[in-house]
Amino acid sequence: MRKVFLILILVFPLLLQASKKSILIKAQELLNRGEVDSALVLLRPLLSERKPSKEGGQAYFLAVSAYYRLGVIDSVLSLSGVFLNRYRKSVYRDNVLYLRGKALGELGEKEEALKLFLQAIKTKNGKLRESIRTSILQLFEGPEKEAASKLLEEGKLGKRLEKTKRVDILLPLSAFPSLSEEFLRGFRLAGPGDIEEKIWDVELKKSRAIQLVRKISGMSTSLVIVALPSEQADEVAPLLNLSLLPSLYPLSEDLSLVEADGMAYPFVRRYYDEIDRLLEYAARKGLEKLALFYPDVPLGNSVKNIIYRKLSGYGLEVVLAGRFRADTLAFRELKPILEERGCQAVIIPGITGNGMLLAAHLRYEGVDMPILGLEGWGDELASRWGGRFIENVVFVKPTAGLKGDVRRDTEKRDLMKSYQARYGGSPSTVAQMGYDAGNIVKALFSGGPLNPFQVKEALDSMAIYPGVSGYILLYPGKRFIKYYTYRNGRAVELKEE
Repeated sequence: MRKVFLILILVFPLLLQASKKSILIKAQELLNRGEVDSALVLLRPLLSERKPSKEGGQAYFLAVSAYYRLGVIDSVLSLSGVFLNRYRKSVYRDNVLYLRGKALGELGEKEEALKLFLQAIKTKNGKLRESIRTSILQLFEGPEKEAASKLLEEGKLGKRLEKTKRVDILLPLSAFPSLSEEFLRGFRLAGPGDIEEKIWDVELKKSRAIQLVRKISGMSTSLVIVALPSEQADEVAPLLNLSLLPSLYPLSEDLSLVEADGMAYPFVRRYYDEIDRLLEYAARKGLEKLALFYPDVPLGNSVKNIIYRKLSGYGLEVVLAGRFRADTLAFRELKPILEERGCQAVIIPGITGNGMLLAAHLRYEGVDMPILGLEGWGDELASRWGGRFIENVVFVKPTAGLKGDVRRDTEKRDLMKSYQARYGGSPSTVAQMGYDAGNIVKALFSGGPLNPFQVKEALDSMAIYPGVSGYILLYPGKRFIKYYTYRNGRAVELKEE
């Protein structure tokens, strides 16, 4: 009797193991035939075992697969959580990580899904690895998909998940030292907290900019501030996008025009989006031939250059262009020239009071074609200078129920005091933009370290920041820039057709 008992003790584990294997084989067959519910019933005893075993790990994998097929995401997450806690060395770990990532992706938790995919993609299973790669790219849309694919191949995608308080700042230190110093003064006066600040000298060379962005893309960083002239900023922007690095453009202007006398007239990046919206309006209304009159100042010249760069994308052309100065008041000879050139609309960037005065003179002399302007048309000065003659002009400006004017005025006073106390004099426009960038950074990292995905989401949710240098658009797009016109001396929104 004792012998039989000993034999049973030795054989029973083998029989039990064989039984487990037969259950797993049968469950796999049921899954292959699409009989998912029956497979889950068969797997229940193995899912409730107290001591982890090789077969138990496989059972959990099959159950997770079954629930994913059924679309029961809660059960996928629950069982995969138990599996990853109990069966850490299981050969099915990568498969379960993959399925859990798929489930999280379907819930919209892109970041968490990506973390799991990047763990699982190290698998030696080539077929599974390719499925994981496909699932990673499905988390991204448009140009981001191409960027993610490139970073994945280079082994850098994981860097975008690391939370830091690091901010990289690209500046033209060698080319424009005084401008760069002004920007940093303002940035540091904002007191952005315990961030890790890394300064890079771009030297205004395209090759240098490309080299630096490639270097930064391989590092753990959260945000890149591009404090460069427009031409260099335009070269850097797509490179940063292809590295999935969020970026902030506090200024962008061709500074070589004005650096000689130590002054700078930075081009606010929101004008790029405003110009796009204005040209969209002209194209939609069939206004193909345009006249462009811009103020004879560096900023006006920059606006003109941007408009020229963007015209072809909308099927438009400028058939008459000219500059105006503060003492230019005689516009009587413009009407016959506009008619001769076949102009269908006039663009006057509304960034000086003289632009409104020019528009009023055109109307007074009988020029009745559409007049288009930028956000400067929307202030009290415009209606006072233009009067009844600027009725029905069309202009664009950012709006989202813009708030924060009182706070902005208070911050401007604080900046003036701080700057005077530390450096003497008043802060330049560039210093004000640096101050705004510092405040945005302070707001971003007030809750602690962030990864680039979180920074991008936070910038998008801010949408518009009311800074001391003006409203700064932080979103990728033009959805908050609206059309306005004047009716009875008041600026009113012009509803889009």
